[in-house]
Amino acid sequence: MDGYSNHNGLGLSKSDQIDFNRWVAKAAHDRGLSVGLKNAVDLIDTLEPSFDWALNEECLEYNECGGYQRFLDNGKAVFHVEYVDRESQGTAKAHSVCNNHHRPSGFTTLIKVWDLNSWRIAC
Repeated sequence: MDGYSNHNGLGLSKSDQIDFNRWVAKAAHDRGLSVGLKNAVDLIDTLEPSFDWALNEECLEYNECGGYQRFLDNGKAVFHVEYVDRESQGTAKAHSVCNNHHRPSGFTTLIKVWDLNSWRIAC
């Protein structure tokens, strides 16, 4: 959803990315599916109307949680994940993340390990 902002070898432009993301949203909706915008904070103002929910990884780490307010304002879910390297770091991370005044109310937040196994802590 934000490939244009990474070295992708394809020379994708922001406009290419927006067109592709809108195509993905339409394809999902045409099949009766909901569709979420993953990361792509700088495209939210343009793409929020096309998406049903958002997924953000590490918005506290990168100080970008506020960028998702538009989803919340429009009654759409924002799923949020912050990561730890080891499960043993989970409790401390949960304490800092779940009690963080920068995490907007309305987010559904999990603490996960990078390997994305079944382990998690929910805020």
